[in-house]
Amino acid sequence: MASKRAGGSSFQPDVKRKRESDEFEEFYVPKFENQLPAKLEIDKSTWARPKVDKQLGVTSNIACQVLEVETYHVDGSATSYERTNVKLYGVTKAGNSICVIVTDYFPHFYFQPYTAPVKKQVNDHYKSCQD
Repeated sequence: MASKRAGGSSFQPDVKRKRESDEFEEFYVPKFENQLPAKLEIDKSTWARPKVDKQLGVTSNIACQVLEVETYHVDGSATSYERTNVKLYGVTKAGNSICVIVTDYFPHFYFQPYTAPVKKQVNDHYKSCQD
């Protein structure tokens, strides 16, 4: 049964469309099923993460590789001020995932350095002033 628009004309015939997953199952699954071992064994010990040092950040500084930075702004109210917080996601040298939350961070500002005008721009400006 075709769908109808207002006015009675059909705009799309009923066609059964193939999903991408159907195509995957039809062509790729049979091809690779033969290559799987009879009993698939997974060694989960390689997935284990190292234990977290209980003194991490207490007795020594935390050194980590930052992989992602997320900033978010908290609006102020009558009794508080606006602030920016930063979340640093990373990995320690031992392989532990880490999230460092820096609160009440006041970001520095950036000024673009002055660039001297290019000779062509000066000439164009000079010509426009003479007109």
